[in-house]
Amino acid sequence: MNMKNRLILQFISLLLVASFISIGFVTVAFSFMHAKINELEMSRDFTRAGLSNLVTTLRLENGNIIFDPDMLAQVKKSGGWLQTIDENGMVTSSYLTPPDVPNHYRPGEIHAIWNGEKQFPYSLYIWIEPKDGVTYTLLYGVTYKEAELLKQISKAATLQSESVAIPASLEQKLLQSNMWLQLLDANGTEIASLLKPPNALNHYSVQELTLRIQYPARYQERLFTTYDDQTKQTWILHAPATASGTTTSLFSLSSEGQIAGVTIIVLLIAIITVFLLLSLWYGHRFGTPMLHLLEWLNQIAKGTYKEPQDRNGLPKSLTKSGHYKRNYRIYQEVMFSMHHLVACLQRNNEIRNQLEKTREEWIAGVSHDLKTPLSSILGYSKMLENKNYEWTPEEIRDFGSTMSEKSAYMDALINDLSMTYRLKNGAYSLTFTSQDINELVRRSIISFLNHPQFQEAVLTFRPALPTIHYPVDSYAFQRMVDNVIANAILHNPVGTPIEICLLACETDDPNVEGFTLTIRDGGTGMNPEVAHQLFERYYRGTNTDRLTQGTGLGMAIAKELALAHGGEIQVASELGKGTSIAFTFQKEKDLLPSFHLKNLFTHSN
Repeated sequence: MNMKNRLILQFISLLLVASFISIGFVTVAFSFMHAKINELEMSRDFTRAGLSNLVTTLRLENGNIIFDPDMLAQVKKSGGWLQTIDENGMVTSSYLTPPDVPNHYRPGEIHAIWNGEKQFPYSLYIWIEPKDGVTYTLLYGVTYKEAELLKQISKAATLQSESVAIPASLEQKLLQSNMWLQLLDANGTEIASLLKPPNALNHYSVQELTLRIQYPARYQERLFTTYDDQTKQTWILHAPATASGTTTSLFSLSSEGQIAGVTIIVLLIAIITVFLLLSLWYGHRFGTPMLHLLEWLNQIAKGTYKEPQDRNGLPKSLTKSGHYKRNYRIYQEVMFSMHHLVACLQRNNEIRNQLEKTREEWIAGVSHDLKTPLSSILGYSKMLENKNYEWTPEEIRDFGSTMSEKSAYMDALINDLSMTYRLKNGAYSLTFTSQDINELVRRSIISFLNHPQFQEAVLTFRPALPTIHYPVDSYAFQRMVDNVIANAILHNPVGTPIEICLLACETDDPNVEGFTLTIRDGGTGMNPEVAHQLFERYYRGTNTDRLTQGTGLGMAIAKELALAHGGEIQVASELGKGTSIAFTFQKEKDLLPSFHLKNLFTHSN
């Protein structure tokens, strides 16, 4: 997977995670809000929400009905009791049932109690609901202390102008329970009141009073009434919305709006917190590698190529095991490119330093080799110019011969320099014709053996069998072979054995042909630095007083000629054991060799 797809996947993953977390928070928040509102409803009037929840949460174990403990706690808080009856009216289970409650009901008896036709000391509520194929009948009874208190007040109260006078004990109960009292006439207008709060109503219509009795949550209070049929007066006891003996559990919130408001605020805070945390994580995951790369680039600009490290000396992008850290894997292509860039910059820096060193050595060598013959020519010309001496014809011929020799060396040096640059820049034209490679190499070896300067050379030739025919420029190819053999003879002790081996290449592709020419000596060998610079132009200066007419550019020319023939060069050398130089030429059949744009020179020791 490339970096583009990884980034897209990371963005999508982050959005999905944020969405799922938000949905989860919303689900939890609404579930919590529903539970708390339900709890609030039960605290106000257990009969409205509690009875259905009792059936929903009950379960059967071994034929016995088991109620949820939390729901039973609500029954206890509401001051009520609970019974379940079967189809015959027999009580099958009970909870907090007073002694005066029957354990068996006749079919008409429950209806009479429920309609108030039969005297019953408790307010009775009936809930019938099927569950899992079983029909459950719940009886919930409760004694409203407020209703009993109102009956006592209505019997003991006396009117004093617009106020109601009641015994101190009853008034104390009103104060403790935060309740107050009103007395209305037949038209619903207030006659008198006790502990009435400001802004309370003074008149009630039939609809107003009915709504306030039926919907206590809406008006934040519960109303208990008793009607005197003789005087046509109505006593009203105003009590808090929460039933006596019960309390709400959500930070004393007493309305659905407060619960919803607090829940939404907490939900928003939670979602914002999650998004902030995800943003911090996202910034760390994607921003840290980018800042690391910028820091690295800044160091590179200052010439420090090493990757920024942590306090333990390890690259910040890597673990102790050497693998990329998780947040850096997204940018691994960029990291690979940075490492490649640093390697190239370091290599270029080394090459630049080496080129500077080589340039200085090259200039020194060329200057030396030009200055030496020029000094000879200048000296002899001064001697011939001097009028104080008379030179014999034989001396003049000697002077001329030396000057001619030095001039020829300078001309050869300049020509070789020109040839190396023309080869390097592809301006030297070659004519490729199919040649017998065995014969070309043999001619070069014979020319050395017949040369008086190389009479002590020990050369051994191992030709290829069968003979190899390959398209080469015969002059350029022989020049390449001559230069390498001459280098092996000149830079090793006299009598060093030199082996020239020609071998056809073996390839899996039948359309590819080629050969390898190896020139191996058992001489002094070279250190890696010299071997690496072996084919550089004028790496070592020569001396015109040496027996050879070489210019010091032979190996550089050999390299360029090999590359011009589409060849590769490999050098293996070790001090005290000798040097081996292998030229490999390959091409497709029926095609001419192609010039290698890359320098395929390699070295091993």
